[in-house]
Amino acid sequence: MSLDIREWKIRRVFGYYDHNKDGFLDRGDFETHARVIAGRLGQDATDSASLLRGSQAFWGEVAQAAGIESAGRLDIDQWATAILGLRPGDPSGSTFVLHMVDVMLRSLDANGDGVLSPDEFARFYESFGGSRAQADAAFRLLDRDGNGVVDGGEFRLAIHEYFFSGDPDAPGSRLLGDPEGSAA
Repeated sequence: MSLDIREWKIRRVFGYYDHNKDGFLDRGDFETHARVIAGRLGQDATDSASLLRGSQAFWGEVAQAAGIESAGRLDIDQWATAILGLRPGDPSGSTFVLHMVDVMLRSLDANGDGVLSPDEFARFYESFGGSRAQADAAFRLLDRDGNGVVDGGEFRLAIHEYFFSGDPDAPGSRLLGDPEGSAA
């Protein structure tokens, strides 16, 4: 693969967020993304609003990292530079990772038990276009302690690895599919 694995993963996420396919990301794309995901997950108004606020916070952090106003926009190269420029820090303390984990866990945890079951994770994975078989394979990697659920710590580490690890075999690198081909 010609791109660094981190850059490949980050560029891939750009495609998920660029809902209008204009080649730019802006606050509206993040808001649309939140609404689309909430709809696919069948969320109620409270959960949907939480996902929207989290997506807006994520956009704000990315815009700040890119040195643009919140009302601005980023092309794919600016997006990659901004994300690659975020300081990864400790997976348990990175503001970026904490925003993502908090929003995603609350949004995906349909029964409110604080962890993701295989079914809850599959709904997330399938919302990005992956299959149930791919979701199950990714879930097994993310469930590091093998207890049948992905807890906040495991999910936080997965998101941290997705954005900050250069190891294609890191479980989090497969959060949204196999970097080598089969993907969500």
